[in-house]
Amino acid sequence: MNLQNIPRGPFVKGCFIADDNHSFVEFDYKQLEFRVLAMYANDENLNEFINSGKDIHKHVASLFFNVPVDEVTKEQRQIAKDTVFGYQYLETEEAVAGKFNITVEEVRYRRQIIESQFPGLKPTIDRLVAESQ
Repeated sequence: MNLQNIPRGPFVKGCFIADDNHSFVEFDYKQLEFRVLAMYANDENLNEFINSGKDIHKHVASLFFNVPVDEVTKEQRQIAKDTVFGYQYLETEEAVAGKFNITVEEVRYRRQIIESQFPGLKPTIDRLVAESQ
């Protein structure tokens, strides 16, 4: 049974009790989609981030907003995360611009940052799209 969408609070999770001789196992899918893409892309920079345990979304946010990593706010991190996932899942530039109330040029600038930091991503995404058609 997948309980992935159950709220994290202890009250709700406490309502689930495993039968005798069974257990619930909890997994952290932290940055799973990005990790899978990194595996396919074999991008050295991306793999270095994943293996180091550093927060890739904070790193990207620091580049987007030109601030040190330790000064990235939760909001900036979330914007970077949403932008990276939008990039990864082929969200249009217009959709991203509308979501964040920014210009398409700003979206292009952010995507250029992503591509310069992780040069294996775009060719891999392009290849996966071509293979799926």
